[in-house]
Amino acid sequence: RFFAPLSVAIQGGSPTKLITSGAPLEFVLMNSAVALIKFDVGGTPHGIPNAGIWNASLWSLIWEVMCYLIVAVIGVAGLANRRWVSLAFLLVATAGAMALPPLKFPDVFNQHEGDVRTALFFLACRTAIMFASGAFLYQWRDVIPARWSLVAVSAVIVLAAGALPDYRVVAALPLAYAVVVSGILLRNKHLRLRTDLSYGMYIYAYPTQQLLLVCGLLTLNPLLFTGVTAAATLPLAAASWFLIEKPARRLKRRFRSKAAPAPQDQDQDQSEEQTVMVRPAHEVAESALPPELPGTA
Repeated sequence: RFFAPLSVAIQGGSPTKLITSGAPLEFVLMNSAVALIKFDVGGTPHGIPNAGIWNASLWSLIWEVMCYLIVAVIGVAGLANRRWVSLAFLLVATAGAMALPPLKFPDVFNQHEGDVRTALFFLACRTAIMFASGAFLYQWRDVIPARWSLVAVSAVIVLAAGALPDYRVVAALPLAYAVVVSGILLRNKHLRLRTDLSYGMYIYAYPTQQLLLVCGLLTLNPLLFTGVTAAATLPLAAASWFLIEKPARRLKRRFRSKAAPAPQDQDQDQSEEQTVMVRPAHEVAESALPPELPGTA
């Protein structure tokens, strides 16, 4: 973790002392199981509002993994093609969220200090609602209309739901629809990017914000601070994509091609995947979602 030593150097401390203390290694080892249980690196960052936390965004990783494990269990049980499964999960998660008192994310810990079960239930429902919304769109893709007018309506619902304690109970599905369908209906080829920096932005945005606060940018206007953070995070996200994620995807395809039973099947699979991933926008009908959502192959 280079953020912690850099923050120490900026604040006049000894980065070498921090590195040799074993704190960075401890941070990596304690969080290596995907669950975020170690927030600071040797007590850093300090002197800022959210002191002692380097990457709070990582809280969602363990819940995402759990969602995929549930999908695996559903597949093993032979229920993957049952449309009611995604709807059932969405309804159960929404009901669970509505059963909680009106809370926003920080409040679940502030108002229920020591009540770990409430916090875990809140996070489980929060994650399940969004995951199930995407699954619902996928399983019902052949009957759900894909229209810009519905994207606009969905966006209005999402904005209005922002006034609620938990917008997800109303707007999870509209938000998923707006994001997925707008991506499908985009006609401009320049907006259909093949370079995916989303994961790098997710991983590095929070520590970049913390480092900028250490540098003294706390007094910036929030919108300006957001812009500065985005600009500072983009190079890190690009490095993550080109140096780690993209090579890893190539390696995955290489292993998959070696495991293919026959060259003919391999060529057919790759051809089908290419069709799905780079399907031209003009081939997408506006009456329903395409048979395969882009990026789901």
